[in-house]
Amino acid sequence: MKCFKTYVSGLYVLFGVLLMASCSKEVPTVNSSSLDLADNALVREWYDLSLQLIPKCNGYSEPIAARSLTYVSYAMYESLIFGLPSYNSLQLRADGLKTTLPQPDHQKEYNWAIVANEATAFVVYNMYLPSGINILKVDELKNNFNLKYSSGLTTEVVSNSVELGKSIGRAIYKYSLTDGQNEAFLYNYPDDYVLTSGPGQWIPSSPDYEPKPMLPYWGNVRPTINDNLQISLSKDLQYSTSPNSTIYAEALEVYNLSQNLTTDQKESLEYWNRYMDSHATALCHNMLLTIQLVKEQQLDLPKTLELMVRMSFAMHDAYVATWNVKYKMNLLRVSTYIKQNISRFYIPEMASMPVPEFVSESAVIYSLSSEILAATFGHRFPYMDYTQKDRKDLRSKQRYFESFEQMSKEAAYSDIYAGVHFRSSIDAGYDLGFDIAQHLIKFPLTSK
Repeated sequence: MKCFKTYVSGLYVLFGVLLMASCSKEVPTVNSSSLDLADNALVREWYDLSLQLIPKCNGYSEPIAARSLTYVSYAMYESLIFGLPSYNSLQLRADGLKTTLPQPDHQKEYNWAIVANEATAFVVYNMYLPSGINILKVDELKNNFNLKYSSGLTTEVVSNSVELGKSIGRAIYKYSLTDGQNEAFLYNYPDDYVLTSGPGQWIPSSPDYEPKPMLPYWGNVRPTINDNLQISLSKDLQYSTSPNSTIYAEALEVYNLSQNLTTDQKESLEYWNRYMDSHATALCHNMLLTIQLVKEQQLDLPKTLELMVRMSFAMHDAYVATWNVKYKMNLLRVSTYIKQNISRFYIPEMASMPVPEFVSESAVIYSLSSEILAATFGHRFPYMDYTQKDRKDLRSKQRYFESFEQMSKEAAYSDIYAGVHFRSSIDAGYDLGFDIAQHLIKFPLTSK
């Protein structure tokens, strides 16, 4: 009898074990070739090529360029994290990626570098198709990486990886079309936008006098991470023609400083002048600097991916937020104010982007870039900036900075000397850039 009880008890235990096993969720694993985490070339070179192609695409103004980099980042990130287990997908978690993407077949083996290479190449090709013959560089880079990563792999693994990568890239590009901005580069100055008029409102500014404002609806574009980001400005600037007003005092400051520039100050302005070279736009300058530093500091693959993704996302959201503010404020440019109230013969050192004044887009971009770079490399990080080395219009093609903040403030506030922005516009823009950067820095990409 005792033996029978023991036997029955054993059956219950065995049944319990089998029941628990049947109820537990089996997590399938995917066989894959591990990534070389010490090599950041895959990430770095695709971003570098994107920056080469941007100026080759007519109509790719800075906000549009930022949008294109965002979808490149989605493709690179979502395809690489298969080989980076601690990183979480942005699918359905980020407001800019409310979709589901193709997933690996757990019965197949993949090489994640090839998957990412194919996915990124597909998006880069379609994002920069307007670059004409320059688009051939996409296939060249893709083939170089595929040759590198396929060494020693079976044709089946390579085929699986190429197929999955293309399907992810295709899905992300298809999703990009849902934001309605895929042809925005053809309509930087939409005919249906009606300018408001009245004292202190934006009007075409010297010396270019572009008759229409650029991308007036961009403030409504879908952001990357969170569309609930609260835009809070640290300063305001009210229009007035009174010599005792803040706006008059700031315009007079711009006039006096820009009329008495030294040779060194003029050379410094040329370094930041977006109209002299595409490398000098706030977007390209900071992205190129990021690429330079991840190479010099030999950042590993995960950290390089994270930094480039946060930087591109922050820039896109910054242009959306800034354009939202600009067209609500619709303030005239400082050069226009000076011509109307101080000196009608005034000509600024640098042309203004054909958008309303408040806030400074350059200040926003340089500020957020400074914060994101400092979060990775440190707030006290001396470096040499080589991003302008290929320019033929500069006497001094490299600059030394003690910190990212030093560079960002010099770049942002140079617009006072250039006759481009009021000081309050730069102050408010700089603070807005800080807020956007903190929002992106705090957004969790990993489970740790």
